[in-house]
Amino acid sequence: MKQLLILPLLIFIFCSCRSAENAFNDGRQAEYAGNNRNAARFYMEAIRLKPETDAALKALERIGQRVIDNDIKDAIKSSTQKRPLSYLKSLETAERQYRRMIAYSQRFILPANFDNLMKDAKNKCVIHFIKEAKTAENKKQWDKSLQILAGVYDYEPNSQQRRDIENSTARVKNLAFTQIKNQADIKFKKEQWQQSLQTLNLAAKYADNSAKEELLNKIRQQYLRQIILTSAKRVKTELDIKNFLGAGIHLSSLKNLDPFFSQSHKDSIRLLHSKINNNWAAHLFHKDQYRLAWHQASEVFKYDAENAQARALQKKAMQLGRTSFVVLPIIHSNESQNLAVECVTSFNNGPARNMPPFCDLTSDIALRNAIRLLRITPQRMTRNNAMRIARRTDAQYIVFRELTHHRNKEQEISHHSETVKRKDGTTAKINITKSVLTVSATMRYTLIDAETAHGIATANAPLVSKFEFEQASTQEDIKNLILSEKQRS
Repeated sequence: MKQLLILPLLIFIFCSCRSAENAFNDGRQAEYAGNNRNAARFYMEAIRLKPETDAALKALERIGQRVIDNDIKDAIKSSTQKRPLSYLKSLETAERQYRRMIAYSQRFILPANFDNLMKDAKNKCVIHFIKEAKTAENKKQWDKSLQILAGVYDYEPNSQQRRDIENSTARVKNLAFTQIKNQADIKFKKEQWQQSLQTLNLAAKYADNSAKEELLNKIRQQYLRQIILTSAKRVKTELDIKNFLGAGIHLSSLKNLDPFFSQSHKDSIRLLHSKINNNWAAHLFHKDQYRLAWHQASEVFKYDAENAQARALQKKAMQLGRTSFVVLPIIHSNESQNLAVECVTSFNNGPARNMPPFCDLTSDIALRNAIRLLRITPQRMTRNNAMRIARRTDAQYIVFRELTHHRNKEQEISHHSETVKRKDGTTAKINITKSVLTVSATMRYTLIDAETAHGIATANAPLVSKFEFEQASTQEDIKNLILSEKQRS
């Protein structure tokens, strides 16, 4: 780390301590090596460090003009070899070298025709790059051609050349616009809808006037209108053959065109979606598949929340497809009373409140009224009595519930002692035992068809409930002890 900190310091000291003599010596070595450009740079550095250094000034005057002349010779050679860019760069290099050295001595000169050479070089660059742009244009490399034409202005073209550049730019843009617009049309005819619209957007880059922009917008609207009309025809064809799924898939394929659609286009597509689902729901309804028809009608509301046709169909489907159940009281033994109450509470707070749309559960009030009017004892429920209750409540199905295999298991889990007061003020010690009571049983469910009295299904569900309690044991009369409510219980 110390070395890294010392290195910049050494460089700074070295640069600060560099003398005019060192710079002059470096210049002489470069001159002897034939590198006049570097030699001139070192001699100028020596003069800058020590302006009164005559040797450095004379050396600069001796080789400086050679550097300029060599750059001019390179420029003439490049012009002869028809390398206009090298021609111009060599002239610019000679001019920069002249500007730097003239600050130290007035003996340096540029050729008398230097300005004419610069104009000639720039003119040849203009001609060269216009030809390059034309070559790119012929290869239909529109962006490359336009980029080259835009760069030609850096070489100061004359008025005629500027007009030629402007005309070439307009021609390239028009050719690019026409070609890409035609490509969009070909893709559209192949029903490559997304690609055609994207290609049309690409053509907008070459629209250099409002007329072309309006034309593109007109074509885009024609494309979108045709897409909607074609989709509507295909949806109708699929609906005619009851291929609802196929119609829906076709419309879903238009999702990737959302960025191009206006709000009116999107509204048209939503109406088509609504029509498909309405027809699908009606088809299922006529096949007496009321639940499926109800669910399919629900899909309509994703696209049309106030659709009256779907609402009406759902209402009819609900009426015709509803299934009603009466859930009978739990048959249980005396020792299972608490467990039965717990099961009833759980059922009323859970499943009874979250029945599916087509399941209609007989209310507790209607069930109790039927049992009372028919004078049936719930714990002596028979299949005949269940049928009578079903007819009374208009239920289509009966659910029997019976608790069986009841078992109690008590287990001590801890012991501790507590000190309590007697009523006379003295204390007494009592022992507390904490236990857990596990109550287990099996709930047997039987589903019966109320019309035929035939059993449809039977299921058994294990039930387990645990209760913790404490017992206090003492040899004294408990009336003489002052116990807390917890200890009393």
